[in-house]
Amino acid sequence: MSFKLFFIMVQISLILGCSDGNPVKPTEVFLASLSGGDWVEGPTSISVSAAGGNYTYVELKVDGQTIQTEFKDDTQEIATYTFFWQPANANQWRPVNYVVEAEAFGSSGSSWKSAPVAVTALFPRQLTDNLGVDIQPEWSKDGTKIIFKSNRLSPDPVQSFKIYTMNADGTQQEQIFTDKNYHGYPDWSPDETHVIFNSFDPGNNELFTASIATGQSSQITTDSGFDDSGRWSPDGTQIAFFSTRTGGSELYLLPVNNSGVRTGFPTRITRNSNRDEQPRWSPDGQTLLYESDRSGPINIWMIDLATKMETQITVGTSVDDGYPNWSPDGTFLVFDSKRSENRDLYLCPSSGGEEKRVTFNPSYDDHGSWSPDGTKIAFGSNRAGNMDIWVVEIPSI
Repeated sequence: MSFKLFFIMVQISLILGCSDGNPVKPTEVFLASLSGGDWVEGPTSISVSAAGGNYTYVELKVDGQTIQTEFKDDTQEIATYTFFWQPANANQWRPVNYVVEAEAFGSSGSSWKSAPVAVTALFPRQLTDNLGVDIQPEWSKDGTKIIFKSNRLSPDPVQSFKIYTMNADGTQQEQIFTDKNYHGYPDWSPDETHVIFNSFDPGNNELFTASIATGQSSQITTDSGFDDSGRWSPDGTQIAFFSTRTGGSELYLLPVNNSGVRTGFPTRITRNSNRDEQPRWSPDGQTLLYESDRSGPINIWMIDLATKMETQITVGTSVDDGYPNWSPDGTFLVFDSKRSENRDLYLCPSSGGEEKRVTFNPSYDDHGSWSPDGTKIAFGSNRAGNMDIWVVEIPSI
């Protein structure tokens, strides 16, 4: 398994005395790019810098245990040392808390420590492993299963994605058979008796619902535009989706019954010339989360369905944020972004604010979906060589 090295720059400003018997306390000791409460993942490269003083070597310590020792480089006024730390998966894939600090030692035994920083190591776990493409996971409402799409048995790797389910631990992977060939963006109905998906079997991309028991599908959109990413409302009465039927991508609502049969006509929710896509219902059914490029790069937005007030959630980056999804209580969002040079998962409050990075791998991680109990996030990743479904357990936030 390949992991991105997450660089923790530990800057130690040490002013040590000219004699071992009279050391001078450093004027500043700090951790430059690691803050208390941060999360890390996988093999971690740690760079320690020490300036001046009569120290002879520097140690990196995790939970008080020395991980590695580097001796002073007398050729540099400010010496930088690289340490490597592999957090141990000692808690069966669950997050593990650690305290990281650096300590410089003088020849007389005097020492100077950086301020300790508490971090949490995360351990993503692979759920699917085959030569096909497994993507777009969504949890069942009771948290026992995950639905996703895969082309693992398809002769045509693009045209023949099927719908699969599996237990939350990756066991019992089974196909849901429908009367359609291609399936995209699958999700459950609220009572989990039906699925919704998009398909271009009719010749253009339309939305369908299907009975899990019989596989019989019902086409719920019929127009020449591109209709995609349908999601059932929590009360089962509406489908949110995006469509290009008026030119640009806009959000729509479509009334349906419990069997996924449409009972009315689509209502347009957003009105602008930009791209509004990937709608996701809030747990209370009052708000839609979505991605939009109306402010330049693609950012995460939400719209209050009662007032039609739209709010931008992620801001201040030149890269795209996508595939937003809610935490079970609606207070946080998960989304993927390329702000760390490769696509990783991030969290942020649903009211906007500071983001927290979840994955730290040089691979492609996307389409995060929160488990109903709020403890895990399922996502698609090619970190094992091709796109598979992974899950990571996260600390309480």
